[in-house]
Amino acid sequence: MNKHKLMIILTSLTVMLMITVMILHQQFHFLADYQLMHHEGKHHWSIELIRWSFFSIAMLLLAMSTILYKRNPNHDMLPTVLTLSNTFASMAIIAMGNGMVEYHFSIFMVLAMIAFLGSVRMIVLSTILFAVHHFAGYFLFPELICGTHDYHFRLLMIHAVFLISTSAANIVLIVQRNQAIKEEEHTRQQLLTEERQSILTVFERTVTHLQQTAQELVSSSAKSHESIEHTRESITNLSTTMDLQVHDLESSEQKMMALSADLANVTQLAVEGQQKAQYVSENAMNGQQLIGNTQQQFKKSTASVHELALTIETYQQQVQQIDQLAQKINGIARQTKLLALNASIEASRAGAHGAGFAVVASEVSALAEASDKIALSIQQQSTTSITHAKQMLGDMQTVVSQLNDSDAYMNDSEMTFKQITQDTLSTTELLTQSASYSLKVDETSKATLENLYRITSLLKENQQTTAVIMNQAEQQVSSVKNTAELVHVLHQISSDMVQTAEKLRKA
Repeated sequence: MNKHKLMIILTSLTVMLMITVMILHQQFHFLADYQLMHHEGKHHWSIELIRWSFFSIAMLLLAMSTILYKRNPNHDMLPTVLTLSNTFASMAIIAMGNGMVEYHFSIFMVLAMIAFLGSVRMIVLSTILFAVHHFAGYFLFPELICGTHDYHFRLLMIHAVFLISTSAANIVLIVQRNQAIKEEEHTRQQLLTEERQSILTVFERTVTHLQQTAQELVSSSAKSHESIEHTRESITNLSTTMDLQVHDLESSEQKMMALSADLANVTQLAVEGQQKAQYVSENAMNGQQLIGNTQQQFKKSTASVHELALTIETYQQQVQQIDQLAQKINGIARQTKLLALNASIEASRAGAHGAGFAVVASEVSALAEASDKIALSIQQQSTTSITHAKQMLGDMQTVVSQLNDSDAYMNDSEMTFKQITQDTLSTTELLTQSASYSLKVDETSKATLENLYRITSLLKENQQTTAVIMNQAEQQVSSVKNTAELVHVLHQISSDMVQTAEKLRKA
């Protein structure tokens, strides 16, 4: 319960006691016979005015304190208003009780209530008001203080001594209690600071490692994307070259057919055949060189794919390390929850003195709960990243297998081009030697046509294989983009964790 709320309740009880005394003495004439024997009879109207003034002031101050509390439970004026309300209520009790000494005990009750506020200033204020009330009342309206005109001043001094002694004792107790609370709060703050620094240190190490991992993944993704783009460009060039070769081979087929059909002009055909053979030989050599270059590009692509697979495996291991760190954070969060629970139990045992400590323990528990949620989020992201990494490794193995198949096709094409080059050179030599070998040239041209048919067929098959490889390259580009998006998400998470660590350090 709020300290000010409890004080309002206690003050209300004091005011109710004041009203009870007023009703007993003013309405029912409680102890009237005793007062006639030992005290004065009727009082002057000014005495009645002062008596009801004390009563009204106490009621107004209680109402004022209630209004202030509703507006702000921790209003700065509440302690002062409550102190004044209790003090004037005690004065009104004494006045309504016709100055009977027995009602002076309400002063000590009020001082004990005011001591609950823990303010030396409020004790001093109430003591001064009571002292002024007693001394001024003794000389101006003794009937309200002592109940009679002939009350001895030394007896009043005894009241003053006990009033001051009680106030001094309350002041000493308040000072000692405040000092103990300050020391306890200082010790608790030191422990909390050390614990928070320890948690922040572990948290910041985790965030740093996560950022480094995310940065490495960004770099690896960029390299993988660049390598795949380069491979795709090489495959596109290879496809264009194959289209040109198919066109050239079809043209050569037509010319070789014309050569076979027009054997009458042997010399002219021989010259034209020689020129065509040289042209075909150059194209074959160029084609062989292009196939060799393509083969080298496939080897580079295979090596890049292997490197990408190794990078993904490294990424998978690093994500697993992040998952392990998240599990450690979970452990720290659970330990922090236990510490917060123990702190709440100790605060409950301490009662009102441990109320502040209970609030701190609640905040520590909330902080541990937030750390636990963040660690669970990291574990979920790590699990998703590991699953994607496994899928990418499977895709990489498929691409490696297809690249190996393409390499085998390229080896066959290279052997075929070598055979084409040799046949073309042989044809050139035969055409150069003699036109008499026209029949042999015809046979050779037919064999060449057959070879051209076979080469054309192989080139068309290679075009289909290239299309498949192009499709796989597009899929790799899409996969790398997905990986880059995941890396971006991981980097964003690490940035959020850095901001959280800064907020915790500033808290």
